[in-house]
Amino acid sequence: MKKQYVLDTNILLDNPDVIINGFEENDLIIPLTVIEELDNQKSRSGDVGYCARQAIRNIEFIRDSENVLQPMVRNELGGTLRVATITKVEREKYNEQGLALDKNDDIIILTAVKIFENSKIPTIFVSNDASARVKCSMFGMPSQFHKDGTVPKETVDYKGYRHIEMPIEFFGSIEKGKFVPRRLPSRLDYEEILSYRQIDAVIPNEMILLGPEDHELIDKKEKKKLKGVYRYTEDGELIKRSLNYRDVYGGVNGKNLEQSVALDFLMDDSIQVVAMTGPAGAGKTFLGLAAMLTKLLKEKKEYEKIIFLKPTVSVSDDIGFLPGNVDEKLKNYMGSYMDNFESLRKAENMKTNSSSAENKFDKLKEKGLIEIDSISFLRGRSLSDCLVIVDEVQNVNSNTIKTIMTRVGENCKIVLLGDPSQIDRPY
Repeated sequence: MKKQYVLDTNILLDNPDVIINGFEENDLIIPLTVIEELDNQKSRSGDVGYCARQAIRNIEFIRDSENVLQPMVRNELGGTLRVATITKVEREKYNEQGLALDKNDDIIILTAVKIFENSKIPTIFVSNDASARVKCSMFGMPSQFHKDGTVPKETVDYKGYRHIEMPIEFFGSIEKGKFVPRRLPSRLDYEEILSYRQIDAVIPNEMILLGPEDHELIDKKEKKKLKGVYRYTEDGELIKRSLNYRDVYGGVNGKNLEQSVALDFLMDDSIQVVAMTGPAGAGKTFLGLAAMLTKLLKEKKEYEKIIFLKPTVSVSDDIGFLPGNVDEKLKNYMGSYMDNFESLRKAENMKTNSSSAENKFDKLKEKGLIEIDSISFLRGRSLSDCLVIVDEVQNVNSNTIKTIMTRVGENCKIVLLGDPSQIDRPY
């Protein structure tokens, strides 16, 4: 059933193209006050100003020569767009509700309510402002946040693998009241898994921990032996992974299944983008750096250097101007890399019984094997034949991440590290 959505300003400032390619065949309505707010924001620098200007351009593109107060076709699916207004007399009708009629937010809400009360088809207010959605509920109008601008809960809660418990018959047979295990092949057909257990769709490169269900014929020790970790491929196969890397720089190995799975992706050159999240102390930077140093210094792959990137965001109050050149200014923000690098260097020297200073951070930097750069200066660059690590990505907005990703060219591997619970940047 066709619906109509009334959009708040923040939706267009987050994704200005949504009025063309979003909401499928449904009708969109933009309150006139939203146009005014976009006009006020268009001169701002950065992403907000750009999105405001782009949203206005998109409305103009759809409008052409038509009256914006009438439905205008906005996409090939037949969805329409129009601008809605509310008069002063209509606003005063809701005066007793306690809304501040001189605030743009409330005028947008009242415009949406007016449309809702006079429409015969389902009308929904879309806003990423929780307070606006609460106010809408005062009038009985349904509201929702814009899902395209949010991260799904299952993504946030993802551990790096999926645990699937299979019937005991999958792992062997029961003969004369005893369980007889079978040796599972290193490659399993995904369809075979589905024949035993119906599961949600698996995506390429997702890790699967296959283990048996509780059964009276197997104890905990036997159950642990039967478990195996598989990676799902685009060919519909599950390939068993050993998760045992013995020659990683600094003698690093996974302390738990999550770290082992992460290391498997980091060491695999066919996986060109790895995103890792976890709480403080989970080993994100440590593992990422260890894997990159292994590829550059030990495996001597066709990578020319490691590029370290990090947003220049302070944890607490900003201390202001920092003296020195770019490298000296950035050094204060790169402590997480240097601390982990020094720990790995010492561990590697102990492992090889070496006291060489050639693998020190500054020495590698002088040789051009390590480069520290600011995300602020990345625009226009083209990176190739290198390893890129971006730390603290929770302090970087989505448009900046897109900029970073589009700078990475041929024969590169990029690792994104972050923890959504440690956001230091306001808003």
